[in-house]
Amino acid sequence: GTAVANMRWQFTPGPRFALTSQAYVVSSAYRNTVSDGRTRDEGGDRDITWPAAAQISLAGVNDGNRTADPASAANGLLEVGAQTQHLRATRTRWRFTTSTETTLLDVEGSFANHAAWINYRFAPTSAVTVSPGVRVEHFSLIDAVVASPWLLAEWRAPPLTTLPVRTGIA
Repeated sequence: GTAVANMRWQFTPGPRFALTSQAYVVSSAYRNTVSDGRTRDEGGDRDITWPAAAQISLAGVNDGNRTADPASAANGLLEVGAQTQHLRATRTRWRFTTSTETTLLDVEGSFANHAAWINYRFAPTSAVTVSPGVRVEHFSLIDAVVASPWLLAEWRAPPLTTLPVRTGIA
């Protein structure tokens, strides 16, 4: 079976700053049997993850008359975050013949992953939003650090715009 627990909160002390955090736990277990009832493989996982981020609206930095909103990208929204994750897994697998039972796999392990990211969201026009960023993550299982840069762009089409999509087989 699988069980999931999730909690999320946000703290916004002012119009230009917000802290968000989330904690979740996923626990699962499985057991596969063969036709005579013997267990072929079984295992389970527990994943505890806690991400948190700070969002800083840059609205009003260059224009004192603007009202700032942490969710607005009009003058820019900077987000800095971090995440920690603990994974625990067990796996057991057997092979059967008519007279023997052989254990092929019997492992248990715990691993931790940690990450940090930063991105900046801004709207150069009222219809376009751009968000460059980077995430750096350490995977303890393979002792590797990986950087993942990205660039997202969003275009809000005018209300009367039609985007036809067609498919066919020739």
